[in-house]
Amino acid sequence: MAGFQTRSAGFLVMHRVAVFVLLCVWVGPLSTEGARAADWSDLEGRKLTLHECISIARENSPALAKSLVGVRYADAGVGQAWASVLPKVSNYFSYYRFDEPRFYLTGYGLDASDTRYTSLLRVEQSLFKGGGNVAGISSARAALRAAENDQRSAEQGLDLDVEARYIELLQGRALLRVRQETVDLSEQHVMRAEAFYRAGEKTQADVLRARVELAQNHLELISARNAVQTARATLAYTLGISVDTELDVIDLPDPVLTGSSDLDREFQDATRLHPLLASRRFSVESSKASITVAKSSRWPSVTAAWDYQWNDFELPRFRGDHHRWGANDEWWIRLSMGFNIFDGRLTKSNIRRAEAGLQYAREDYKQALSDVLLGVKKAHLDLTEAQEKIRAAEEAVVLGEEDRRLQAERYRLGEGTLLELNDALVALTKARVSKITAIYDYHLAKARLDWAVGRG
Repeated sequence: MAGFQTRSAGFLVMHRVAVFVLLCVWVGPLSTEGARAADWSDLEGRKLTLHECISIARENSPALAKSLVGVRYADAGVGQAWASVLPKVSNYFSYYRFDEPRFYLTGYGLDASDTRYTSLLRVEQSLFKGGGNVAGISSARAALRAAENDQRSAEQGLDLDVEARYIELLQGRALLRVRQETVDLSEQHVMRAEAFYRAGEKTQADVLRARVELAQNHLELISARNAVQTARATLAYTLGISVDTELDVIDLPDPVLTGSSDLDREFQDATRLHPLLASRRFSVESSKASITVAKSSRWPSVTAAWDYQWNDFELPRFRGDHHRWGANDEWWIRLSMGFNIFDGRLTKSNIRRAEAGLQYAREDYKQALSDVLLGVKKAHLDLTEAQEKIRAAEEAVVLGEEDRRLQAERYRLGEGTLLELNDALVALTKARVSKITAIYDYHLAKARLDWAVGRG
């Protein structure tokens, strides 16, 4: 006997629609890739705020885009888990052609034909699966919450990276101004030493020392300029734009020194707010539900179904007296129960694997908690240190400016030496550099504390 079976045209249409949708999903991102590539040339010539820099980085970050894909993947997993609970509706249409006519009984009597048509509509509903289907939904939902918190953690990590590069550029600009002011003062020293030398009040050695000091300060100025350019390129790289973009940024407000924060309160906030810890907690919940899913195979499964079937040797006509439909169809209700007698130890292995996954998730949470609390402690200490350094550096700058003014006056009156004047300038420059470093260390420590706690 020769025969063949074909699927219904409706199924083929559904199949083609599904293929078209998949092609749109795959090809769509490729076709719009160029459209998403924004032109950032307008950034040059205007000053950017920290908020604007963070927005640009979020738009361009591949790591952030990857975390968003992870959220969509987990969200699809929730829909997949619901599929085991919702009813299933299927339709089958078959066509047979035989090598010779066959006899079979229809609603019109005994007929003979070498063709046969069959259609079956089936509705199935799972009634009980040992709680595995419900636990699967819980596991998928927890996995989705974990992915969402991973995405938040990626956002906060990117924000911190941008803010650190932003602060680095601001600090470089401030240090460049200090180095330029030092060079300007050194030039004044050279002019004054030359004037004293021409008047015969000082030796040529003073002129040479002043020029050496000027040359050394020029070297520091060159390094400061290069540091600014490097910081600007690094910020552009972090924002995901061309490193040749000449970025300019708005300075941050002066720090308000309020003393040390409550470390215990910071620990509590970090445990409650940090997205990494929330992600690990949801991972533990997902792993617990996975154990229930694995154990559900030990229970019987109960399924209810309703089937409607039609058979005939020719297609039905829906009009006229001999439509050949109602006499050749039947339906039935089916209630089935299945037991897993032996599955090659698959269920036991799945349970052991799920239990190991739960233990891993719990240890992962403990490690994440230790890392977060350590980060909070270090950021808290760095912030406290930066505040103390700012107070000390401010006093050092005031004293250094006064000392440099006095030494300049003594040198002008011929009472002081150039060496004393140079030492005063070096001390003042060092104090100014220390103050700038302390100020931007404070901004960075505050940003890191907010990130460590999970604020953002």
